Amino acid sequence: VDESNPLEGNTSWGFKSNFDTKIPDVYSLEETGFAGRDIAVLGDYAYLAGGDAGWKVINISDPTSPTVLYEETNTHPGSVTWSYRGVAVRKGIQINNGAFNGDLAALSEHIVFADNNQFSYIRLYDVSNPPVPQVVGRAKIGESYTGIPGRLALSDTHAYIASAAQGVQVVDLSKAIPPPPSGESDTPLVGLYDTVAE
Repeated sequence: VDESNPLEGNTSWGFKSNFDTKIPDVYSLEETGFAGRDIAVLGDYAYLAGGDAGWKVINISDPTSPTVLYEETNTHPGSVTWSYRGVAVRKGIQINNGAFNGDLAALSEHIVFADNNQFSYIRLYDVSNPPVPQVVGRAKIGESYTGIPGRLALSDTHAYIASAAQGVQVVDLSKAIPPPPSGESDTPLVGLYDTVAE
């Protein structure tokens, strides 16, 4: 037993491991300046939200050699900070009687402009072809500090977002896909469970 290895038995804790443990091998993209905040996996692909540094689609078909297939960032220092805070993905979603039919990724975003105006969104992507994600919808879920989104989860019909100052926000996917002609609408936000006030 290696006493210096916290993964193995530590006699100072009053016990000693009777089996050998092994530090797992780590396979990395070896990138700097990209701090992963959240990750979701579907098949051979991982979807990684990296805060202000953007988000990525990563091929993990060979886990020992992950490769970036797609990356996007919209942060521009001095004018806008665009933070991708959470990601979820779901296979084979059908929305609006087949108007959308495919694999769906959702990312929560918090956008801060230089004048300190702030907006939060959930943005929806068709990832049926993972190297070429296509935006298929979005919903505004907050302004200023009314709901800074974090992690989220997808069902076949709704997205559920954990948000600071709001608790849980619920978006109806059928109202968020396709995006309204104006490009912006609050109507997809259909539910709110305010865990903060309770």
